[in-house]
Amino acid sequence: MLSLHSTPVRVETGSVPRSASARRWSRLATLLGLLAGLCALAFPLAPVEQQTARYHWPEPGAAGTATAMPLLPYQPLALDATFSCAAVAAASASGPGPHVVLSTTPSRVDPAAAPLPGLRVVTDDGRLRVSSYGTRIAETAVSGDGECTWRLLSDHRGTELRRDDSTVARVDADVRPAVAGVFTDSSTVDGLRLDLVADTRFQTAPSTTKLALGAVCLLALGGMLAAVGRLDRSHRGGSRAALPRGWWRPRPVDGVVAALAVVWQFIGPITVDDGYIAGIVRGSEHSGFLGNAYRWLNAPEAPFSWIYEPYRLWSQVSVEALWLRVPSTVLLLLSWWLLSRLLLPRLGRFGGQRWVPWLAATALLVWWLPFNLGLRPEPWVAVGTLTVFYLVERAVATWTVRPLALAVAVAAVTAAVTPGGIMALAPLGCAAVPLFRLLRTRTDLSATARVVVPLAALGVAALPMFADQGLATVLEAVRVRTLIGGDLPWYQEPERYANLLGFDSFEGSLPRRAAVLLTLAGVAGLVWTLVRTLMLTRSRRRARHVPGLSRPVAIRLTATFTVALATMTFTPTKWTQHFGALAGIGAAVLVVACHTWSRSRNWHTAELLAGLAVTTVVGSLVLAGRNEWPYLSNDGATWGTITPQLGGVELATLALIVGGTLTVALAIVAAWRRSGGRRALPGASRLPSPALLATLLMVATVVLSFYSFGKAGVARAGSYTMASDNLAALQGSSCGLADALRVEADPRAGALPTAGAGPTATDRPELAVGGAVLPGWLAAPAEPAGDAAGPAFRTGWFRLSQAQRDGDLPVVVTTNGREGRLTARFAGPGTSTETEVAAPVSTRRGDTADVRVMAPSGATRMRLSVAAGGEPLAVSVPRSPELSPMNSLLPPGSSAVVDWPVAFFFPCVRHAAMADGGTDLPGWRLTTEPGNDAGEVAYSPVHGGPFAAARLLSRQQRVPVYLRGELTREPARLYLWQPRTTGWARPHLAERTVPGWSDPARLNVPGLNG
Repeated sequence: MLSLHSTPVRVETGSVPRSASARRWSRLATLLGLLAGLCALAFPLAPVEQQTARYHWPEPGAAGTATAMPLLPYQPLALDATFSCAAVAAASASGPGPHVVLSTTPSRVDPAAAPLPGLRVVTDDGRLRVSSYGTRIAETAVSGDGECTWRLLSDHRGTELRRDDSTVARVDADVRPAVAGVFTDSSTVDGLRLDLVADTRFQTAPSTTKLALGAVCLLALGGMLAAVGRLDRSHRGGSRAALPRGWWRPRPVDGVVAALAVVWQFIGPITVDDGYIAGIVRGSEHSGFLGNAYRWLNAPEAPFSWIYEPYRLWSQVSVEALWLRVPSTVLLLLSWWLLSRLLLPRLGRFGGQRWVPWLAATALLVWWLPFNLGLRPEPWVAVGTLTVFYLVERAVATWTVRPLALAVAVAAVTAAVTPGGIMALAPLGCAAVPLFRLLRTRTDLSATARVVVPLAALGVAALPMFADQGLATVLEAVRVRTLIGGDLPWYQEPERYANLLGFDSFEGSLPRRAAVLLTLAGVAGLVWTLVRTLMLTRSRRRARHVPGLSRPVAIRLTATFTVALATMTFTPTKWTQHFGALAGIGAAVLVVACHTWSRSRNWHTAELLAGLAVTTVVGSLVLAGRNEWPYLSNDGATWGTITPQLGGVELATLALIVGGTLTVALAIVAAWRRSGGRRALPGASRLPSPALLATLLMVATVVLSFYSFGKAGVARAGSYTMASDNLAALQGSSCGLADALRVEADPRAGALPTAGAGPTATDRPELAVGGAVLPGWLAAPAEPAGDAAGPAFRTGWFRLSQAQRDGDLPVVVTTNGREGRLTARFAGPGTSTETEVAAPVSTRRGDTADVRVMAPSGATRMRLSVAAGGEPLAVSVPRSPELSPMNSLLPPGSSAVVDWPVAFFFPCVRHAAMADGGTDLPGWRLTTEPGNDAGEVAYSPVHGGPFAAARLLSRQQRVPVYLRGELTREPARLYLWQPRTTGWARPHLAERTVPGWSDPARLNVPGLNG
């Protein structure tokens, strides 16, 4: 059996005569490759089955004049509105002032909701004004005599207003109105009508023709690979085993890696986008396609979205976090198998040493733990890139073409995962010379076949990219994402490394720094060694080869990592999360670097000093990072809010001082000895090598990660952790974070009673604040900016409840204002304590926030001092909250809009539907903790927020949320959506077949040029 670490076969540079059998197999491979390639080219243009939706208003028997119709995208493909002169007169008869005859957006909305430019037909003082999408269509006098009918027709070509059969005005531009519903001030709907065709271009499924093309492509590709394999066997003189001997035998290190992977699945953190992807996957159950459920008008994620399809199928079993994490754990084990069984033997004989698999396991965990647990695509890219590298090495080692074709196919499919997946092509580019030599010398394949086979394998990427979408819809989705933006150009790639070395978020956490910085240092060391060895060899001087290392493979590995890192320049965003795609290749580089720079080498003084200096700097930068993780995962983490310290001294500073002192001392000693003509450092082998120091840091990072989350899981057992969530899921059904939350359904019910009268006592007054009357609230007038005067007013004493005296409930005060200051004074037998807190800034107009304070031991009463900043501040009467489980208010199965940062934590809540050209209008919204407005993107028209139209139809009211065991925290916010409409429009559905190149109209984004 041929081993991949054996000497490659002799390269045959001469022409190999082709037998008749070889010509037949070569011809078959060419024909099948051409067929597969043609099918792949035709696949994006193949027809798809599209769901169509038409809306009609008013429907027969429908009551009410306000009807919800929140479209998504906001504009219909075509709209036909009719209103009679009698309807105009009926609207005018409701009183003085402007009156709405017909509108597709409500006149009165929640102050916090962003407006949409809809259709407005308004009559005022005998004038009729018509506007659409912010553009005035016409303004004309209204005649009260006779019967007449007004009609407005709008599509992407233009908008026309007619009276009877005469055209009154026309705008030759795309001013189709945004539609949230249908509204009128008229007391009757007689003479009013609106018909529209919703834009359902993305709600498609593959047709029979498209499925047949895909099947033929795959079958032809499989036949082509079989034909090429037959030629490979003839060329090699027989078949060769694809796997090394004993690959199936388990080893102790395998059990350790598997056990740690399972433990990490239970206790490990979420990634920043787990909720985002969970929302995309769960949103597809209604629409039938994988659209972006939080922005970009729910445009499909294609062409980079095929991994969401396996997640969608996987989530049909369960949407609990423990279940959704299984694929990433399986990918970790697959990466370990590829690295330990296939790649290490190829790197050289040193891979057979007992310590190497343990080092490889540590290196892989250092990369995998901070990046690749969760739903993001990086684990898939890591496995794909590692697979491509192995297949390329097999093709070079065995001089066969089928592994090369498989490598091209896997690279193409991996590139379709995410824009960063293009790095899977790096192994092919870095081995271009031997691969081209392979194709040139394999003359048993015709010249045409040697071109067709790789190109056909590359074309397979079209299948996952356009699985259920046509070419036109994918191009339109890409255009919309580009139009809305949020991306960074390639020349801002340094921002990724600025984030890695930053201190203001988990982007630059200690574990992330350890993986990336240690590997970059390893690459620098490998380049030093390999280039120096190559130069010595070419100069015919004695080269000190690294024992047991295959230099050509090490060069290709180092080049692959470097090129893969460079390809990240072209990713549209610059988050450090993308480094996870390098996990497999990065772990292999760390193993080779540690072997190359181990202390067993015959060190040169310059190499040792340079290695120690680099290791010192890199280790110090790693230790300067916090052990910080996204969102709730950071709760209870060791060093999660401060840099690692030892005895009050930062470890980073300590490491820099110790390492720098040692390096400088060794340099002085070496210089002194060299000045006397002696060997610089004769005992260098007894000094700690850079490889040993790097290995110790990797082990410490892995131990810290597991220790940190294990400790947090035990210490926070009474609250919420991913460990407690996953353990509950293992024991039965779990509703995630909702199980640990309590809600205050009626904040007024727990108002504290007064504890005696006095000149400053207040008994739940009703005071005007900012023009609004707030029952049960206190008000502080605005102070001049910079005024250091005392509090605006002070309340009387309030009696604490028994639960507050016992420390079981906090004192809660709700604020409404932009800024201010509260001082809570507690008193009791022998107790007088003041606690000053800054009143939370309300981040939205009309929103409120809570100040929650635990009463000190012995306190029986409290009072407030309230001071406003530059604007008025209103505060509620202090209260003792009456709490109930969240699941009692939102029973499992309740529908809600779940914002992306928290979507991973609420598996029992049904996500509001986005289907049939519109969205649902649920009664609830779940969003982030106070101070985090990331979820607002889903309601922002300028970002293409899917629920921007639905938001206009609801008044939002906050329901206070409390975390079990930490009642002063509000890790998520709950809002009640009170609808402003009395009716709901139902679509009339049908299906039609459209070609893949069909493009009905360009999508518009309010506020942006389309």
